[in-house]
Amino acid sequence: MVVAIVVIAVVATRGGSTRGGRTPAAVGATTTSSASSASTAPTTAPPPAALAVAHLPATLPQSVSRASVVVEGGRLLVLGGLHGTSPGTSTPQVLTVDPATGAAQVAPPLAVATHDAAAVQLGTSVFVLGGGASTTIATVQQWTGTGTRVVAHLPQARSDIAAAVVGGRGYVVGGFDGAKPTADVLVTDDGSTFHVAATLPVAVRYPAIAVLGSKIYVIGGQSVSGPAGNGPPVGDVQAVDVSNGSATVVSQLPGALTEASAFVLQGAVFVAGGVRGGIVQRTVFRLDPATGALTPVATLPEPRADAAVASVGATAYLIGGESPARLSSIVTLRAG
Repeated sequence: MVVAIVVIAVVATRGGSTRGGRTPAAVGATTTSSASSASTAPTTAPPPAALAVAHLPATLPQSVSRASVVVEGGRLLVLGGLHGTSPGTSTPQVLTVDPATGAAQVAPPLAVATHDAAAVQLGTSVFVLGGGASTTIATVQQWTGTGTRVVAHLPQARSDIAAAVVGGRGYVVGGFDGAKPTADVLVTDDGSTFHVAATLPVAVRYPAIAVLGSKIYVIGGQSVSGPAGNGPPVGDVQAVDVSNGSATVVSQLPGALTEASAFVLQGAVFVAGGVRGGIVQRTVFRLDPATGALTPVATLPEPRADAAVASVGATAYLIGGESPARLSSIVTLRAG
């Protein structure tokens, strides 16, 4: 779905592992971030120089972080996540959210509670891929609107992942199997069968991703070189070209970043929030993937990491997250 240090500490369960404390960034702080996002087709409109930021009027019925989200039937479908205070509990809850108001309704739940999973919509079906409960899991759950069932399993247990749809195919990027990194980028046409489409040169968990054309940009994330996969954040911007199966490091951010949210509006990549140096960030940047350059374009109402993100038209939605306490608000970022 992450530097000055103050005396607040949060430890959160992530796919069976733990993470140390972190601190909200100061108001107006300028930092870097990395994020996850669904694919959005580029447009010919010039990229916005600034984004309008606001809270939706309604809040979620319960604070949540590390959830998955897809846009389904014009509404935001929020699946799973962590509820409660740190470290929190994986939830099977599914919410349908009105993108105009933020009003949420409870939908049929997941068959298996999970957080730090990823979700894709393939055709008329929504699939929730892997994630964590008390341990990292490999289940693939199909949500139909009337219920959820386990329909398949990933080739290995996998949490702390991101996913996107490109050309009608679902891609699973990054993650951790509970013991070692998962650098393989998986592809599926049907949510049931998976094969390796590419291999990341830098294995990461908690990356942000954004899609432009045939390329999935993998932005920052946490390396898995340390004990139990808890290595330091990285600043790599990696590009997976699904047209030829290549994966390369194309640039470097000015600083390491993890647990941010990335999205595409008007053909430009934006990165919001995240964690840098142990501090939760609130700046929104426009990213030049080719150079790693970050241009500040907005400030979030509060620091936010581990938020689910989806885009509808010219608006992106950051849903829940951690600040470091879990959040129930939804933030809109609108291109003018």
